[in-house]
Amino acid sequence: MKITVIGVGNMGSAIIKGLLNRGNDEVAGMNPVNPRVSKLAKKAGFALYHSGEEVVSQKPDVVVLTTPAPVTLSVLKKLQGLGKKTVIISAAAGIRIAEIS
Repeated sequence: MKITVIGVGNMGSAIIKGLLNRGNDEVAGMNPVNPRVSKLAKKAGFALYHSGEEVVSQKPDVVVLTTPAPVTLSVLKKLQGLGKKTVIISAAAGIRIAEIS
């Protein structure tokens, strides 16, 4: 399964590491350019994207949003090209399902 985690901070990093430990999935992350995140991606061995267009072009099966609530909706706008079967999981408090749809 192709899983992309949007936001590779503390929560996103932990999710990615857990998924990589399972070893069953193709895991990627999306984050603004950040040396710490780039180093983590290289060390852990996951693809790292910096734009919504890159994520959409990979056609992930699952997208996990770990971005702060105020940023989540703007990030989702950049992911509008995702397929209708893509599962979106959000950890952002205060965001309604209708807003994610």
